[in-house]
Amino acid sequence: MNLSHDRIAKSSLVAHDLLKKLKIGRPGIDPTVVSVDELYSVISDQTKITITLEEAVFEATRVRGKVERWNGGKVAKIYIRQQQDLVWKRFVTAKELLHLVIDNDDDFNPYGDETLEYLVELGHFGWLNSGDPFAGFVQSEVVAEIAALEVLYPLRFRSADLKKLHDKDTTRAALGVIYEIPSQYVATALNDDYLGLQIKALEELRGR
Repeated sequence: MNLSHDRIAKSSLVAHDLLKKLKIGRPGIDPTVVSVDELYSVISDQTKITITLEEAVFEATRVRGKVERWNGGKVAKIYIRQQQDLVWKRFVTAKELLHLVIDNDDDFNPYGDETLEYLVELGHFGWLNSGDPFAGFVQSEVVAEIAALEVLYPLRFRSADLKKLHDKDTTRAALGVIYEIPSQYVATALNDDYLGLQIKALEELRGR
């Protein structure tokens, strides 16, 4: 996990594997919107972690969610900020669930990854646990954010969505409603630089 692209690839791999197990994106069969309840079940089964979810009131005004773990990581409790709308609750819940899949000791080191720092600097990620993306920036937070975005807005839908945007048949706000994710993450998902990183990561995964 020392190379920049490896952290992007890790988030892509996690999302890619989870999407295979979720009822999502098969035309005529499954819905476009990922079920966070189903994501919870899949991650619980995959990790063998006992997970509970609870809405909470945080003293810190900018914290949207957090996860605590016990018993060697086999028991986890996810706290979701009560005072936020349902779209943000969905995204934050997915992000905290994905921590349980992606985190390891290396991921708790602050900074040290130029690609992740670049995405934070551009304002694409790093906002969930602080109003300032550089305050307490930890690599695992950004990797979990990326993985949540890749699960909730699968890459395979974006080419068609970009065409609709180009033809002025939709807006980023409308796409946020369709996928039930915050509109600022739609903008990130469709950003040329970010898309390039994801496409490169998936090409690497297919070549392994």
